Parts: sequence; structure tokens; C-alpha cells
Amino acid sequence: MASLSSAPRTIHSSDKLPFTRSLPTNSPTINTLPSKLSHASLTQTLKIHTTTAKDPGFSLPRRSFTCKSHASPSDSARPTKIQELHLYEVNDLDRGSPAYLRLSNKTVNSLGDLVPFTNKLYTGDLKKQLGITQGLCVLIENKPEKKGDRYEASYSFQFGDYGHMAVRGSYLTYADTYLSVVGGSGIFEGAYGQVKLQQIVFPFKIFYTFYLRGIKELPEELLVRPVEPNLTIDPFLYYVSHWKPILPKVQELYVYEINERDRGSPAYLRLSQKSVNSLGDLVPFSNKIYTGDLQKRLGITAGMCILIENKPEKKGDRYEATFSFYFGDYGHISVQGPYLTYEDTCLAVTGGSGIFEGVYGQVKLQQIVFPFKLFYTFYLKGIAGLPEELLGKPVEPNPSVEPSPAAKACEPQATVANFTN
Repeated sequence: MASLSSAPRTIHSSDKLPFTRSLPTNSPTINTLPSKLSHASLTQTLKIHTTTAKDPGFSLPRRSFTCKSHASPSDSARPTKIQELHLYEVNDLDRGSPAYLRLSNKTVNSLGDLVPFTNKLYTGDLKKQLGITQGLCVLIENKPEKKGDRYEASYSFQFGDYGHMAVRGSYLTYADTYLSVVGGSGIFEGAYGQVKLQQIVFPFKIFYTFYLRGIKELPEELLVRPVEPNLTIDPFLYYVSHWKPILPKVQELYVYEINERDRGSPAYLRLSQKSVNSLGDLVPFSNKIYTGDLQKRLGITAGMCILIENKPEKKGDRYEATFSFYFGDYGHISVQGPYLTYEDTCLAVTGGSGIFEGVYGQVKLQQIVFPFKLFYTFYLKGIAGLPEELLGKPVEPNPSVEPSPAAKACEPQATVANFTN
């Protein structure tokens, strides 16, 4: 400020105002009134000189003011060294988060919808739970072409006794972003900088790289070498001197696959050119799928089986199967593993899209009538709660099972939205 570095100034006042009576001739003269104001960064000396005029009748006293100000340097500079801190945020599906508040009252995500959330927070090496995240996302724009949304986010990272950090900025469900670090408490008091948010599996696994300034050296406990972000990461908690994995929630999903002999499936491609089923023969296929209660048409299966071995003693074959289940607007699930025509098997769930993005687990394949009726029990992990529409009580598998007439006819009330055909 200019007044803190200027030279002493003297201000004279001799304005005259009319008075109805004279000032007393014996009014005292005040020569000097010193006043000192102290501050950590400011010292001021204020002197007021007042001299009474010779003719007091209609004159104000002549006054002079002298002000001195001296700015002192700050005690210490704010640290500017950049420190990197790596964290994982993991939604273990045990906190009821996120909660989608559709305040726009629209059927699609729209401006003004709110998403409060809280998830668990781990060190970059996934060996220690640090605390939680907590905050709010305000939906700014739905991006159908990117199959995601843009939010304005304001939330905090809670580190127990270490304190907390607050961040704010854009959060995109379909891309990595940077947010600003706006402050903190405890060892993070005065923190500023930015943080890179890296989507791994939306909205369940996120990796953060903080670039922090303005704080002292971080404790070694937080400065671990991070695990490289990937789809299969799982945090570990420390119990009684050994690591114990957190077991994610398992959701069961029941599906019937039925070959109604109207899709030209399966197609047996005898590439081995042998008269009996042999290694290398291929079997592409596509059948219809229904909910476990057989009340709704879901979509289709589509995939390929590679013959590995003919089993004459079992009157069947062993295949390696790679195929997908299509659920209309809900997305799809992909599976891979052994398919035996003569007994039940388990295959791995390798991924998915839509509501099944990031899914993993396994599926039990139960032969009912080969190759026309199969019953699947999925044990799914890594995704949010499945919609009620898919979770009907399954019909007990038996050779006579059939989809409901409405589902078989694909009537609107007996299909999922935009069911795959």
C-alpha cells in the first residue's frame, strides 16, 4: 500500500466557519499528542500539532498531522516445493454411495442433479486405509456422445489425525481431469496446487496424483511407491500383522439361454476336415436370453466355441468358449472359459459395458437340454446394484421350462428397453 512507504506528510487546516459565540481566550494549547500503533508487519507514529489562532472569534484552530509508517518484511516465505502424493479412492459398495438426487425431475441426467458421495481412501501402494472422501458433484452437462457426464465437484480427502485436503473442479465420468487443491487442515494447512484424477473403473476405482505446494515435508507413511493403476487392483487392510483383502459385494444374476431354432444357430464349421468332431473345429452361435423368471426377453448371446477335445466316452465335446450376453440398453457381459456339452461348468466374467462396465467374477453354466436350453447363474463383482427388472426369482431349471408367451412374443411390457435381437 502506498501509505505504508510514503515519507512523513503534514496536513494544514485553516477553514473558517461562522460561530455565534467566540471560543474562550484561555483555551489550552495542545502541542504534541503522540500515538503508537503496533502490528506484526506495521509500525505507525501519529503526531497531532494544534495551535490556537490569535483571533478565536470565527476561526478553527490551525492543526498539523504527521504520520509515519514502516512496513516490516514477512516472517517466512510460503513453501513452494512440489510434493507428489498418490492415492486410491475405492467404492467397496458398503457405504450406500453414490446417491443420485434427480432434482431436475427428468428421466435423463440433467443440469442441477446432485450426487453426494463418500468412498474409502487408500495409500498409493494399497496397503493402508487412510480414511474417506466426502463431497458433492453438481451435474453440469450430460454427454450422450461420450456416454457420460460433466460435473462440478467439491469434496475433501480425510486422513485421520493428519488432517484433510479440499479440492474443487471439473469431474468427467468419461475422461481424466485436473482439480485444484483449495486448502486443508492439520499437516495440509496452507496446501495449494492441483490433483490429477484418473478414472480406472467408473465410479468404483479412481487414482489420484497430487502436486502439492505450501506445506512441510509429508510423512514417509504417505510417500509410498504407488501400484500402477489397472482394472484389477484391490485394496488391502492390515490385520494382526498380515494383509487381508477386502471382499467386494457379490451379486447373483440368473439368465436362461434358449435356442428357438429361428436364428440358424449353431453353425458347425468342420475346419479339421475330419468326419468326427476334432481339435480346431469352430462353432459360432447366437441364441435368445430371458430373465431367470422367464417373464422378460433380455436380448441374445453371441460368440464362438473352439473344439478342444472330443469325448466319445462321455458322448460329448470339450470347447473353449468366448461369448457375450447382450441386455439391450443395460449393456453387455463377456465371458470366457470351458464349455462342456456333457456337464456343468464355470466360466470367467471378463468385462462388460453399460451398467456392467468394470464387472468381474464368474458364471455357472448349467446344461438343461443340449444345445437348446441352458441356465446361467452369474456371481458378479465390481458394479453398482443391479436394477430390480433383472432380479426376478428364477424358475427352477428343468427340461420343460419355456419363456412366458408375452416374453416370447417380445411384447413391450415383457422386454427390457431396446432389447438386443
